[in-house]
Amino acid sequence: MVETVTRTTLKNFARDKMRDHNGKVTRVRASDQEMELPAITLLREIVDDIKPNMPSKDEFTKVNFFDCDDYSFIFKGLVSDWYRKKRPNDLPFAIGIAWGYFSSFSPQEFHSLNFVFIGDDRKLRWIEPQMIRESTLEQATARFRKGHDKVSLLIL
Repeated sequence: MVETVTRTTLKNFARDKMRDHNGKVTRVRASDQEMELPAITLLREIVDDIKPNMPSKDEFTKVNFFDCDDYSFIFKGLVSDWYRKKRPNDLPFAIGIAWGYFSSFSPQEFHSLNFVFIGDDRKLRWIEPQMIRESTLEQATARFRKGHDKVSLLIL
C-alpha cells in the first residue's frame, strides 16, 4: 500500500517539531494537497538512476554562484522528472528543498539541502545533494534531529 501525506500534515509536523535559529516556527510551503511517501527501496532506485546526471562536487565553484541551493534545485528537478516518467499516474513525490542549519551537514552555516519523508517509518530525512554522485544514499542522508536542526523553510 502506498503511504501518503497531506500538505496539512507536513505543516503540523513542522509546527510541532521544528524551529529556526531564532526560535520561530518553520515555514512549510507545499503546492500539492497530497503526496506519496516513498519506501526507502524506491528512493534508492531513483537516486541510483539519477546519479549520473547530478553535478559532481568538483563542479562546485564559489558561494553565491553555484552552491548548495543550486544542487538542491537540480536534485529536486531530477527526482521529479524521474517520477513523472516512471510513475505518471501516481501522486507527486514528497521530496523538497530545505533551508536552515543542519547538524549533520553544516551546523555553523546557513545551508540548503533536500528532504524526504520515508513511508517505511514516516520520518523526515535530509539528503545532501552535493554528496549524491560520489556517495551512497546512506552517506548522503541523515535523520532530522529535533533540537539540533534549525530549519527555516521547507518547500515541496
